[in-house]
Amino acid sequence: MTYRELLAKLCVVTIALLISSAATTPVWTAPPPQKPWTKDQIIRMLKGDVPPKRIGELARERGIDFQITTETEAEVRQSAPGGAPTQEVDALLLALREIAPKPVPPPLAEPAVLFVESAPGGVQVYIDDEFKGATSQEGKLKITGLPTGQHRVRLSLQGYNDKEDQVEIVAGATQTYRAELTAHTQPTTATPVGAVLGAIVGGGDLGTTPAQPATPAKTEVAPSNPALATFQIFHLVWGRHNWHPGTLVMYPGRVTWTEAGQDAKPEDNFSITCAEIVDVGKNSGLGYSSLKTQTHNYHFSGDGRTVKGFADAFAAACPGLGIH
Repeated sequence: MTYRELLAKLCVVTIALLISSAATTPVWTAPPPQKPWTKDQIIRMLKGDVPPKRIGELARERGIDFQITTETEAEVRQSAPGGAPTQEVDALLLALREIAPKPVPPPLAEPAVLFVESAPGGVQVYIDDEFKGATSQEGKLKITGLPTGQHRVRLSLQGYNDKEDQVEIVAGATQTYRAELTAHTQPTTATPVGAVLGAIVGGGDLGTTPAQPATPAKTEVAPSNPALATFQIFHLVWGRHNWHPGTLVMYPGRVTWTEAGQDAKPEDNFSITCAEIVDVGKNSGLGYSSLKTQTHNYHFSGDGRTVKGFADAFAAACPGLGIH
């Protein structure tokens, strides 16, 4: 065998050995992660006289899968070796609190929603005597943010009796409270103003309207009664320097005003008796009339004929009231 042949055989054998070694060498894989310590494992180590300091080190390496409650703390202290210093047990508890999994907060409950539906509309709504808003002209109001439990609902509107009830607010629930207010009643013996106002609205002559006999009657101020005259109001006391449309209704012995439109404020509505009116004035040239009570001053716009009808209607509704 020549030298070259011998060298070739050695190369073949060496390559074969290298391939065989690579095929049989195991591939290194990382060990699976160790699970966090359980409470029972920590307690067993303490009862097995493992020093609290060493347990704290092991716990920091692997973590724990339990919360440190008052009961768990008491159990750790009772299981600590008799000779273990108190400060070491305190240090172990501190380490356990730091690495304990954080509690998962409960899901937030959906906010409760209370829909209030009133008849008539424009009613002021109070929850536990706290003003929450006024219902729309259609009588609807949405209230959110109420805590769960019993609450007192009160509905109020001038000229009507208050309505009050208890409602139970349930977390995440949508509830509807419906109420119908009843109007105040006002006895009177004054001359009915319907004929006078009918002449104003229908275009008749006030001077030729036949007088109506004065008969005792009980007039109910209610939304079902048709509005007999409509004016615009300018509130001089509370600083609302804009004209606001609305309905002015005059009944024997009583006058009511209800604002309308997008900017209506139910709190500016009023229902007053003739005794509360201090003065009524008309100015046909300037196109407005005025109504003054003990606390407020109102201006009503309209043409000269409407202004005259305004004052005449008040004279019929409130006999003996001075009008200038």
